[in-house]
Amino acid sequence: MILKIKIDFYQEESSMMLQLVRRPYRLTKEFERAHIQLTRTWWTPLLEYQQARSFEQFALHIRAVNRSIKTAVIVGFAAAYIHGIPTLNKEKCLVVCLNLPGDRHPPSSRQCTEIMHYRDAALPESDITEVSGKRVTTIERTFVDFCVMYDELESLAFVEAAMRNGNSHEQFQEYLHEHAGQRGVAKAQRILDRAYDIIDSVQETSMRYQMEAQFPTHKISPQVMIGNYRVDHLMDDYIIVELDGRVKYTEEFAWENGTTVTEIFRKQVSRERYLLSLGYHVLRFYPDELDDLLIPTIRRILAQNPHRISPNEHYDPHSDGPPPWTSRWAS
Repeated sequence: MILKIKIDFYQEESSMMLQLVRRPYRLTKEFERAHIQLTRTWWTPLLEYQQARSFEQFALHIRAVNRSIKTAVIVGFAAAYIHGIPTLNKEKCLVVCLNLPGDRHPPSSRQCTEIMHYRDAALPESDITEVSGKRVTTIERTFVDFCVMYDELESLAFVEAAMRNGNSHEQFQEYLHEHAGQRGVAKAQRILDRAYDIIDSVQETSMRYQMEAQFPTHKISPQVMIGNYRVDHLMDDYIIVELDGRVKYTEEFAWENGTTVTEIFRKQVSRERYLLSLGYHVLRFYPDELDDLLIPTIRRILAQNPHRISPNEHYDPHSDGPPPWTSRWAS
């Protein structure tokens, strides 16, 4: 049995290891009813698979595909997952993309199941690395592949997450210089030029991207300091726009961080009261509210306060856009 699956945000810590079962020599109806086929060789128990979360299914797909290939290299979203780089995956489609090394053309689609897809692109050995026993594209090549395979937002979210994870702007810039003129490099350069290395999550990247697209003439500054607090975004020097994760208000999150839900709420209220007392307008959104509520809410606030004066109690270290990379990485 083969299923089409959609994936939710999958860059999380897996809590269960789904089982891979090799296809028996003699395939029976009982086996087919109890299992789902992933590749030509590997299956998994159907019930466990259906009960698993999407990021666990995705990790299983990567394992199954990795065991089924000999020379192919894992690319795209799956490569990002293996490198430990969070992604948006707005389309929520689950496919393990592959690329043959060198200039070899991909095999027939008849050799693939629905969870795998081959790209047709040149892939030199210098763009290939191994992570946890899996052959994947390097971080730099994965960024350029994102710029070819996916849209601007997905690519920006990836490179900002990669830099947040410790990869430097210089390593991406050096790669782009060395591969100037190749497919995807010009787009990658435009995206890298607007990227920050201090963004906390891919959802924050999505938030800023939407705001910049809808309000191109307005000032939008990420990660601004107000007193002892850092806010996600400051718009026109008076509207604080922040992303709120539902998970931080759970008992599990509180226990893991040595506190209580009550204390988390208390600190949140104290923080917001301080920001409001200075004269800032505070807007908070959950990730699943960004597409529907973010822009309409900001439009309404701007219309209500067309001549609002900034409290001017903040410090914006990036007032002229992304800082010079030489100073950003200076000690």
